[in-house]
Amino acid sequence: MASGTVLYIEDNLSNLTLIEYLFSQHPQIKLLAAMQGRLGIEIAREHQPDLHLPNMMGDHVLAALAADSRQARTTF
Repeated sequence: MASGTVLYIEDNLSNLTLIEYLFSQHPQIKLLAAMQGRLGIEIAREHQPDLHLPNMMGDHVLAALAADSRQARTTF
């Protein structure tokens, strides 16, 4: 069974609530959530999650994280 830490960046509260519910069904996966791109970058830098799930408007967030050498082990 998969385990790890997932960062989800989403500015739509309904979508975030749904994802939080879905991940609550999988306690072996830690979900980190941010509703703002800048906060998402800070969380990624601090926690170095295994997977990032930015929203579609988060292209700039994803590019910033991909360019960050501290995120080298993270899958995008």
